[in-house]
Amino acid sequence: MTYVNIFNTLSQYAPEEVANEDKKQECFYDGLSKELQEKLSTTKFEDFNDLVNVAIRAEHKMKKLEAKNKRPAPISAGGSSSRPRMGPPQAVFGLG
Repeated sequence: MTYVNIFNTLSQYAPEEVANEDKKQECFYDGLSKELQEKLSTTKFEDFNDLVNVAIRAEHKMKKLEAKNKRPAPISAGGSSSRPRMGPPQAVFGLG
C-alpha cells in the first residue's frame, strides 16, 4: 500500500487534522521522507492532488537515479587499473 493510500485511509480517523487544503498538504508533506521533503521544499502546490503527483514523480526520479548509480562501472579491456603500468626500461635491440 502506498503512502498516499495509507494517508487517505488514516485521515478518515482524524478529519480535524485535514479539515482544509493547507492542513491536508502540511500533514501529507510532513509524512514524506526527509529527502523528498528537501526536493519539494521550494515548490508551491496548487492543491493536495498536485502535491501528491509531484511527490510521486520526484520519488520515481530519485529511484531511477539511485538504481543508475548502483550499476557496476564498466570494466575496461585493459584491466581493472586505470593507471599505466610502470616497469623497468625496455632494452632497445638493433641499435648501434
